[in-house]
Amino acid sequence: MKIEAAGNKHQQIGKILGCWRAARIIKPLCFRHPDRRDRQRKRAQAFLAPAASPALRVFRRQFLRPVAGMAPPPVLRLVLAVALMVVRSCAAAAAADDAGSVVDLWPMPKSVAQGEQTLHVSKFLKMTAEGSKYADGKAILQDAFQRMVTLIELDHVINGSYEGLPLLAGVNVVVHLPGDELNFGVDESYNLSVPATGNPLYAQIEAQTVFGALHAMETFSQLCNFDFSSRLIELHSAPWTITDMPRFPYRGLLIDTSRHYIPVPVIKGVIDSMTYSKLNVLHWHIVDEQSFPLEIPSYPKLWNGAYSYSERYTMDDAIDIVQYAEKRGVNVLAEIDVPGHALSWGVGYPSLWPSATCKEPLDVSNNFTFQLINGILSDFSKVFKFKFVHLGGDEVNTNCWTSTPHIKAWLTQYGMNATDAYRYFVLKAQEIAKSHGYDIINWEETFNKFGDRLDRKTVVHNWLGGGVAEKVVAAGLRCIVSNQDKWYLDHQEVTWEGFYMNEPLKNINSPEQQKLVLGGEVCMWGEHIDASDIQPTIWPRAAAAAERLWTPFEKLAMEWEIATLSSRLARFRCLLNHRGVAAGPVTGFSARTPPDDQWRSSLAAGGEGEDFEIREKADGSVGRGGGGGVWEGQGEGSGARGRRATGRGRGRNGGGNAREGLRRMRRRQAAPWGEAEAADHGRGEAEGGARGRRATGHRRGEAEEAASAAP
Repeated sequence: MKIEAAGNKHQQIGKILGCWRAARIIKPLCFRHPDRRDRQRKRAQAFLAPAASPALRVFRRQFLRPVAGMAPPPVLRLVLAVALMVVRSCAAAAAADDAGSVVDLWPMPKSVAQGEQTLHVSKFLKMTAEGSKYADGKAILQDAFQRMVTLIELDHVINGSYEGLPLLAGVNVVVHLPGDELNFGVDESYNLSVPATGNPLYAQIEAQTVFGALHAMETFSQLCNFDFSSRLIELHSAPWTITDMPRFPYRGLLIDTSRHYIPVPVIKGVIDSMTYSKLNVLHWHIVDEQSFPLEIPSYPKLWNGAYSYSERYTMDDAIDIVQYAEKRGVNVLAEIDVPGHALSWGVGYPSLWPSATCKEPLDVSNNFTFQLINGILSDFSKVFKFKFVHLGGDEVNTNCWTSTPHIKAWLTQYGMNATDAYRYFVLKAQEIAKSHGYDIINWEETFNKFGDRLDRKTVVHNWLGGGVAEKVVAAGLRCIVSNQDKWYLDHQEVTWEGFYMNEPLKNINSPEQQKLVLGGEVCMWGEHIDASDIQPTIWPRAAAAAERLWTPFEKLAMEWEIATLSSRLARFRCLLNHRGVAAGPVTGFSARTPPDDQWRSSLAAGGEGEDFEIREKADGSVGRGGGGGVWEGQGEGSGARGRRATGRGRGRNGGGNAREGLRRMRRRQAAPWGEAEAADHGRGEAEGGARGRRATGHRRGEAEEAASAAP
């Protein structure tokens, strides 16, 4: 979208050159409502017209003309002249794109064309399937359609009048293939068209599989919004023609239920939120050294390693989660991390430990160890139908093997050292997994240690850093990218920009080798989060990676377009909030600044105000006016009334208490990462009745401790 790109690009130039008015006028062109965009576009054109802009005349006079008999240096003069030309080009861009509007979709589709017409969506929206070959025996489509309608309405009362308005009566869904098995690499492409004329008006979805149709419904839902004036659901910029397909077949999110137990409803909520940005693999890191919460029928004492009697998952729970995910187009990848990260296994079966005083990794010399792994994977094969199983294999400290007498004797008997034993364990576990029909995923240490010996169907899961994927594919193996410096969600110092710019195919130029990169995964490790804060820690940064994995490379934003991208991501984050997902803020950790008196009067009168624009506040913050008096921005917002969500800066006018305390989050951010990690991870009361949380830390504290720690 030319206006949006130009607006944000020249906002940056305006800041650099001190031309604040240009920046403040241009950026609101990205507003979603057409009337707001039209008004602001006219303001931008008037300002940028050479004869009508005092600001540009001042700029020319002060920067481009000689000062006190001295001309600016030639290079500076040239740079400033070019900058001025670029700023003035906004007017041309605005005029050329008057008919267009912002593509307010996440992730960005492969191809989009749009018009100017506003449609109104019937509150009795229907789904038809004329021409479809899919019978929908499992009600996957019908259930998805009902969820889509719920997301569009967002519990608003739809009671406006449709008289004389163009009405979208329904959606016709055509699926060309009859099957609904969620196999890896299933066709997820779709075409979506929304006409502007016709009687009756029907949107058209066309997809090869039902799972492509699910993605189309999500895209359609993002085109619709509730209008507070008409009390109707509107769909702007029709007609729409969208062609879309994923860039990578594997687009994953890891959750960790060993470090902190996550209840089943919360896991389902995470799955729902994944579909909003078209992620398609839930990597379930079920067990680790801290706990073993899953029932294994073949070895029922294993879940004795759970934190408590109530913090467990039955096999029926696992089946429910898998089926819930599959109906939404999400596969569930189960992981058991062996031979390390398995201390909890020995709570129920102590013979798995090398000794009572040295309990990790699992005893490589004991045949029972592999019998038990076989039993686990046998039970898994009845529940987890995804093509892959994850066998871990990372961070294996073999000291217990070399220091325990009976294992040391076994190593001597078979002529092995500790590295040989590590390889033996991994390869034997792979053979067991293959016998149950699985392809194997292992963490990258297995490749780094003995990549040439791995089964050729192994998928190497990169996590230690960059540069690994290119080595893996050069060796002919497949790879999933999750480098911890960019895609670990528990690393809260990593910004959404870092998530977005992390390119899985970096330095991989061969088309054949590029195909070996299956995709990527963002990892929500559970040491520092639980059910209370998992969603705001995942979102919106996971969405930034989701667009990287879905959208064609040529359509992705570049580094110099981050400002434009930030506005679109902020809108998507607000959409998540409206849908009940507690996504954290994109930028800013302070309460939002309230609107001024003129804006308040405008709201009271039921209008938006002609001065609806980015406002620079006296305290240096920048706030954006939004529907219903909601503001979002950076800065202190002194005396603002709002509420604190997850210790970050989210507030809403007219509700909550004054938020003038809670400086601890900024202090934690400024502290070295090690100090921040050691901070108490408790939830507590702070000044003014504010509720906050510590974002990181090894132990959960009592609310009173957190309150006393707050300044």
